[in-house]
Amino acid sequence: MVDLNRILHFITIVECGGYTKAAQKLNLSKSTLSKSLTALEENLQIRLLNRSTRKLSLTFAGEKFFNSSLPLVTNLQKVHSEVSEFNQKIKGHLRITMPHEVGTSIIDNVLPIFMELYPDISFEFDFSTTNYGLIEEGFDLAIRIGDLEDSSYIARKLLSMSISLYASKNYLKIYGEPQELEDLNKHKYIAPPVANNEIPIKGRQPFTFSGKPSISSNSISFNKSMCLLNHGITLIPDVLCVEEVRGANLVKILPKYELISKNMYLVYPSRNHLSRALKVFNDFLITNAKEFIL
Repeated sequence: MVDLNRILHFITIVECGGYTKAAQKLNLSKSTLSKSLTALEENLQIRLLNRSTRKLSLTFAGEKFFNSSLPLVTNLQKVHSEVSEFNQKIKGHLRITMPHEVGTSIIDNVLPIFMELYPDISFEFDFSTTNYGLIEEGFDLAIRIGDLEDSSYIARKLLSMSISLYASKNYLKIYGEPQELEDLNKHKYIAPPVANNEIPIKGRQPFTFSGKPSISSNSISFNKSMCLLNHGITLIPDVLCVEEVRGANLVKILPKYELISKNMYLVYPSRNHLSRALKVFNDFLITNAKEFIL
């Protein structure tokens, strides 16, 4: 995931025409801005600025990225300006449970911006796939992926995540790349959470792996790690492996088959007596979550 502060630093450098004025505007040192820009370029694996002793200029890719990122930063700054006085009056403490992958793919990007807008709201996070009784365990909110078991809770769709089959580049060198679904039965399979060895495919019946998975776990992150270590093929949400695909460490398998997406939901006990803190957090996630998955 891309650090939003680094994007803000990049945009400010471009708008100010260099590091000196940008550093003054952001109240940061020039060396901090230079390191931030370098880290952003390494993260994106593209060069954004041409540097010389006399001036900076945007590369072609840098100009594209600047034009795409500017509206997001501008909108966030506008929201901050419009609601900061009102937001300071909203206080509360939220206990939230979610899978670890949600924390590292969405929440870690969203939370710093939200806490700047709402400094009097504090958080306690539980990273787990356990379907807790929210009331019994004292949770205000759960973020869940896939089908929901308890219909007594309120569920709001946060976003839809496309999923695909992936294998490591080295694994494919050793075992070959499957060309059809039936070829998957000749390969090692890392079973994801509650999939029952099934691959959900749009427009047809799910494909079921024959035999026993070589590895099975309820952690998408662990499954991805095992996949990167050449232990087999697995299902991964596309948003969780953008950098690995860009770096050619993971390869999407059988892309001609479109898999059924998984929905992510905000789940909470009741609409009644919803705290202002939870309401503004839910609304903020619904409005902005997609923008933070870069």
